[in-house]
Amino acid sequence: MGDHGSKKNMPIFNVRVDAGEGPDELGDPIHFPHDKAAREDAQKALAEMERDGMPLDRDTHFGVEVADEAGRRIYKASLDLSQQTDPSEFESTTPEIATLSVEVRERSSSMSMPIALVAEDEPILMIQGVSAIEDAGFEVLEARNTDEAIAVLEGRDDIRVVVTDLQMTGSMDGMKLARAVRDRWPPILIIVLSGHIKPKMGDLPENVTFLSKPYSDNQMHRALASWPSS
Repeated sequence: MGDHGSKKNMPIFNVRVDAGEGPDELGDPIHFPHDKAAREDAQKALAEMERDGMPLDRDTHFGVEVADEAGRRIYKASLDLSQQTDPSEFESTTPEIATLSVEVRERSSSMSMPIALVAEDEPILMIQGVSAIEDAGFEVLEARNTDEAIAVLEGRDDIRVVVTDLQMTGSMDGMKLARAVRDRWPPILIIVLSGHIKPKMGDLPENVTFLSKPYSDNQMHRALASWPSS
């Protein structure tokens, strides 16, 4: 993690990282142009820790926390990985185990952004998807399985977009989630993702966008551009 461009007049942030050996003490303050840049850097750091430092012989916890100059936490994310005996057998832990926990606090609530809900059970893919969607100007809520997604939708009336992987854990898969959203919340824009399945004509509800994984940020931004005209 590092400074972005000129430090002049940039806000100061304090970052604490846990790379699997326990949380570090707060280091030197880091300058970022705004909260979002600090969060994005933290997301990249967590993804790098998972990719480069994942042990296979023990349970491991990775984490990163960002606070503003006043000490108010604006971002906290953690990733818990279960012991695996064979790298080829790596699987995400069950929904009962907290695999990915993310907390975001905005310092200012004056800007009202449209809200997107992302249903994804792969922690690193969740981080990447959230980053792309935030870049498009959305506030993002997260669900690790389809039951969490339905619970979030039932508890709010301000969600404008749902992005879901087709192969999801929970009482329904992503296809059934997309159909449920279309039936119960017709105005919501729906984007479905998959790196393994390509839906046939008629498999998806009407007015649903499909993106193959891996997708680029630009592809996601184009899919989101149809809101609010959907």
